[in-house]
Amino acid sequence: MVAPVVIGLTVFQLSPLVWAMTESVQAFNPMTHRSIGFVGSENFERLFADPVFWRALGNTLVYGVGITLIEVAAALGIALLLHRVVPGTRFARSMVIAALAAAESIMALLWFTIYNRDTGLANSILEAIGLSGIPWLTSEQFAIPSIMIMSIWKDVGLPTLIFLAGLQSLDEDLYGASSLDGANAWQQFRHVTLPLLNRSTIVAVFMVTIGATRIFTPILLMTSGGPNASSTNLIYYAYDQGFHYLDYGVGSAATVCMMVLLAAVTIVQGVALKGRR
Repeated sequence: MVAPVVIGLTVFQLSPLVWAMTESVQAFNPMTHRSIGFVGSENFERLFADPVFWRALGNTLVYGVGITLIEVAAALGIALLLHRVVPGTRFARSMVIAALAAAESIMALLWFTIYNRDTGLANSILEAIGLSGIPWLTSEQFAIPSIMIMSIWKDVGLPTLIFLAGLQSLDEDLYGASSLDGANAWQQFRHVTLPLLNRSTIVAVFMVTIGATRIFTPILLMTSGGPNASSTNLIYYAYDQGFHYLDYGVGSAATVCMMVLLAAVTIVQGVALKGRR
């Protein structure tokens, strides 16, 4: 049973990383796609000298922090609502799971249509209430928030299910005892629910953060990293260098930096959340 897992990790996780590290220290012929020799740290020097790389790095952190904070908080709120047995709960749960199961590319194209400045639903709603339309995907100010909204809407189902599972495992007697002690709903949430959801929170934060820092398909289909690289993150930057500019060395160097960032985020999360276990 262990062998298939080891083989899968080696083929789909470790091999691409080793391949990227190998290519990051080589130069390539853009016409033949073949290596023309070892160049050492030259690709990384060119990478660090590119201001677009630093903007992509900053955007990656914005995506990671922004999506994680909003999505985890929203997921907890939705889970608390769905945990109550009221009319419409089953339908709401189905909708959450449906959004999660839908293909990311389909959702990105759907939201691309919603964000259309002239005919999109978002601006139609704003104009109906007397507000001006917003250039959602063509403005440096709104490009990242637009992608974040789409991503949160699409992926909030996963942390919601994690929190729901945690809520369903809680002992209801604890709430009865706290009520007898005079605790109101907010006090029960703060002193009973939240502490008992520690493990669920750790899992949710970890999974959402990794997904948020690796977001790619919405950027590719909705903004192509623009305008002026305002929505480009490290993964899209690596893709752009490798497939648009045919600079495989710099693209691979950016991929290595992305892997280092993910490792650093994982370590920081582990240390920060360790005390909550």
